[in-house]
Amino acid sequence: MTEYCQSRAPSAQPAIIALAAACLAGCSVQSPPELRTSIGTAPSSIAQMQLIAPDSDQTQRGQFHQAVSRELQQRGVTLSETAGLVADLAMSVSPGPVGVFASEAGKTDNQPTQIGSTRKSRWYDSCEAVRVEASLALYDRTSGGLMKSGKAESFMCENGAPPYEDLARLLVDDLFGS
Repeated sequence: MTEYCQSRAPSAQPAIIALAAACLAGCSVQSPPELRTSIGTAPSSIAQMQLIAPDSDQTQRGQFHQAVSRELQQRGVTLSETAGLVADLAMSVSPGPVGVFASEAGKTDNQPTQIGSTRKSRWYDSCEAVRVEASLALYDRTSGGLMKSGKAESFMCENGAPPYEDLARLLVDDLFGS
């Protein structure tokens, strides 16, 4: 019996170490994007729209713009400067542990409402977590009114590449009601 335990112990240690390393390596800050808000309704079919282009010095917004453009074109939407619908997008990155709150301007009697989740650092994190927020809004060119707006967020490592394609897909799906 003693020989069995001694011969099994050395092989069990590497297995436990490998399992622990695999578990810790799998604990990532990256989270799939989630739709946080969706307001209004878009027309039932959209053939054309203008997607406002970012300034040339807005690298992240430019990459997100390209991802949204691809998603819209895959849905059969033609991008045109003269379309009756105008879409605009935004993107921001903020520290993960900091919450996002909204309040009504000029009102002091109501407490702000938390509209973005927080992510506290965990002992196994290998990096600082940041929140990536993206939004897509659709306006009627004639009236200037907001028709549809959606906002999504994801958490990732501070120096990582935001999940542009996933955010774009989620927001375009929301725009089309799917």
